[in-house]
Amino acid sequence: ILEGTKIIKLHPNMFYALPIFDAYCNSFKKQNVFSVRSQINAPLLFSLADIIVIDMPTTTLLQAVTCKKPIFCLTCHLNVSKKAGELLKKRVVLSDNPESLMEQVQEFIASKKYNADMNNSEFLEYFGTKTDGKAAERAVTALGQLIRGNRL
Repeated sequence: ILEGTKIIKLHPNMFYALPIFDAYCNSFKKQNVFSVRSQINAPLLFSLADIIVIDMPTTTLLQAVTCKKPIFCLTCHLNVSKKAGELLKKRVVLSDNPESLMEQVQEFIASKKYNADMNNSEFLEYFGTKTDGKAAERAVTALGQLIRGNRL
């Protein structure tokens, strides 16, 4: 059994709830595993968690990849573009099938072998932000362009 806190972040909209996945998540309550939909904000959630399981690749996933933690993500609710999928698979364990994702989480818990690279930032840099420490410089440049009437 993997020590520490395990939190499963489920999409807040019940429209996307999958009974089999919810039952799976609830089966771990005795093992210090919590599933939440919207009761806690994602950055706080991620700071508490040792493993991150997400049931839909939305903004929460973009926030999660900033953490150096194992992430497992269910993709059956959204079509992930080829480019996004290629980059995400380098950082996140993806599955479009709830049963397969559950198996991969179980394998990780048993072996502690993560089938992606927690240090890979390609998806984050392509779809989110650069990790070069120059965000403020880029923001000032963008504001200057806006003030001068240029489009970004």
